[in-house]
Amino acid sequence: MSKHFSLFYLSSDCSDTTKDSLATAMRHSRRHAQGTYDRRNATERKSMAFDLASQFAEAAEDSPVKPGSGGRFSVGDFVGLAEDSSTLSEPKVLIARVQSFRPVRQASLLWYKETGRQGQYMFQYEPEPWIECIDSLHPVKVTPLSKLPGHFKLNTSPKSIHKAICGMDS
Repeated sequence: MSKHFSLFYLSSDCSDTTKDSLATAMRHSRRHAQGTYDRRNATERKSMAFDLASQFAEAAEDSPVKPGSGGRFSVGDFVGLAEDSSTLSEPKVLIARVQSFRPVRQASLLWYKETGRQGQYMFQYEPEPWIECIDSLHPVKVTPLSKLPGHFKLNTSPKSIHKAICGMDS
């Protein structure tokens, strides 16, 4: 019986309501049922989040943007920002992707968090919108990592990002 629940639980037709119903029928909590019947590995569970992030980015790319509203940036571009504590000798940068443009030269951004491996970043969902002035952004080059979906290698040096935003003296 457990095998049948696992197969149904993993099917694309199994909604959250159905999962709650299955958990109740088996006298489990939703959390216990998910731990018992969801047999995907960590990579498979994360791939859904990466797919969702990609869909958001693609939807943002397809959204109508007034010409010139982003200046030198376009929806979907990767950008870098320097943190307030960043120095030339110890640059601290944030990597983001332009999701949309807002009035008064602002951009809504998606955050790409450093993974712990130097120069590698992955999408990090944040429930609050991240809005920055376009003037504080610097274009960066990234390369997708083929073995890790949703992960990117930063090809622009953090020092060059810092210099472009803060100048040479900082």
